[in-house]
Amino acid sequence: MRLLHLYGADDVPVAEGAVGPLAGPLERATEVHGEGGLGNTKLPKAPRTAEPEGAVALMARILEASPEPVAIAPVGPLTN
Repeated sequence: MRLLHLYGADDVPVAEGAVGPLAGPLERATEVHGEGGLGNTKLPKAPRTAEPEGAVALMARILEASPEPVAIAPVGPLTN
């Protein structure tokens, strides 16, 4: 959400994922990616949070409502 805000893309829909891994323990690799996953980069807070309805419901709603093709960019852990 912070990266989208930084690039002025606050209108891009983002769904809330699972609270944790669906299988196995969470491996964060903070020594490589930093505490926040972006090399300890400090970004301003985003003015919004992810949609709570979940990825499948959000994608279905957007796809059904759109008269044009929709690009889906799955860039997170994909726990949905």
